[in-house]
Amino acid sequence: MPKHSHFVRSMAAAAALAIAGLQPAAAGVTPGITARIKAAITANTKGTVRVDQVNTTPIPGVYEVISDTEIFYTEETGRYALVGGALMDLEQRRDLTSAQ
Repeated sequence: MPKHSHFVRSMAAAAALAIAGLQPAAAGVTPGITARIKAAITANTKGTVRVDQVNTTPIPGVYEVISDTEIFYTEETGRYALVGGALMDLEQRRDLTSAQ
């Protein structure tokens, strides 16, 4: 079997998902955590940030959030987020990095 065979199969599977309009499931993110993060971000941003997807990261308790405008990282409560290199308190609408 050629070395590139696995890569070709992986790319074919990704293409098939894209064609079908599907995204692979976010492994390890329970529906409850996803719902809690989406609800908190919606509430803390007064609906200005729409969460499209929540994914796990290699860091336990830290989640990747894909929104309609960007990718950022949050913890399970959705209160704190790393956005563009700044640590934000979404509830208080404060940049905790610039406060330093």
